[in-house]
Amino acid sequence: MKQNIIYKIYMGRKCVYVGATTVDLTATLRMHFFGKEDVLDIERVSKIEYATLPSYADCLVYKTYYINLIKPIYNKSDKARDDISSNIVLPELN
Repeated sequence: MKQNIIYKIYMGRKCVYVGATTVDLTATLRMHFFGKEDVLDIERVSKIEYATLPSYADCLVYKTYYINLIKPIYNKSDKARDDISSNIVLPELN
């Protein structure tokens, strides 16, 4: 069954990457740690948070929101040139 997953990768207390996937999360993380480009150092990862959402569109909204709110260093796309308006707040994921 297809899942819609949003995830955050941390190094220490800092979120360094936000992603969304519809494939197996383990396979997706394997690409981040052992892929050919822009590999994250698995030894420095302190935790991974994830949540399953009803649709992939929901994942993309949260991904864009978190990237622009947190500004993770390993996210190169989806970054706006300005800050999120203070009146836009999405509910926290559990």
